[in-house]
Amino acid sequence: MTNKLIHCYRPDPAPFEDYMWRRLMVILAEDVGHYDLRVAPFVVAMFQANEIATSKIKEKPKTDSNFLASAILAMCKAVKTREGCDLDEYIEYCIEHGLKLEIPPYALDMHTKRGRDEGRLREDDGTKGNQIFEAEGRKLHPEAPVEGDYKKYREASARRWGLPLESQAKDDIGKADGKIIDPKPDMH
Repeated sequence: MTNKLIHCYRPDPAPFEDYMWRRLMVILAEDVGHYDLRVAPFVVAMFQANEIATSKIKEKPKTDSNFLASAILAMCKAVKTREGCDLDEYIEYCIEHGLKLEIPPYALDMHTKRGRDEGRLREDDGTKGNQIFEAEGRKLHPEAPVEGDYKKYREASARRWGLPLESQAKDDIGKADGKIIDPKPDMH
């Protein structure tokens, strides 16, 4: 990847300036990916900073090499992953072969037609549909820690729908269909 990026850094980028920044963005998405979430915003910030810093320059090249060098260095130092590309290829394969993933029951709620057809409506009068949403539809994995004021709100919501409080639910963490699962899977 370093070789790809070095080719972007030329003494006279004028003929390829717009293409160069577009390629950096594509390389950013395909090769750097989402592993380090700070890299993409930084590279985009360098592009935007370059646009601002060179906005009064009429002729090409308009690229300030400091912004370009910083963007390239950040991408070279970043941990790389092609997981996003692999997911894209998998989705395209599924579409091409007519494969469809089964929608799990917990994903059917008042936000989907099938969920509404099955009576999973969100009603403020405490209907069964809302209890299903509160018990299943709000589950997050992995979930950020519930702390501070948010903990009070979460417990109030749990009481309203007759769900176990955070302290009571800790025994259930990691259990699914009788099997123990890792509540914090290795994401990388």
